[in-house]
Amino acid sequence: INDADWQDAENIKSVLSGSPYGCPVIFLSHRPETFDIAANHDFNVIQLSGHTHSGQIPPVEIVTRFFMRYNYGLYKKNGSTMYVTSGAGVWGPPMRLFNIAEVAVIKLVKN
Repeated sequence: INDADWQDAENIKSVLSGSPYGCPVIFLSHRPETFDIAANHDFNVIQLSGHTHSGQIPPVEIVTRFFMRYNYGLYKKNGSTMYVTSGAGVWGPPMRLFNIAEVAVIKLVKN
């Protein structure tokens, strides 16, 4: 789901509704806020998101932690899982202060 569609719950539901029943779904959404909608389905969703840059530069990190429910890291809800990466790039000034760039490696293993 791109930035233009992230607030459209019906759009997110229609994207997820085409998934085969009983199969886990890997859902890529730039904004982690979509996890609230994606995690309320009858199947397990694995969501990968970014957007927050984990604050990137203090004091922005304090602001993102305070105002964003999903800022950075691993989250679980209703049997679904989401990972929010701090990202490999930057937004605005080309720097990071007390915050690392990250390329997450996700390994899926069949049980």
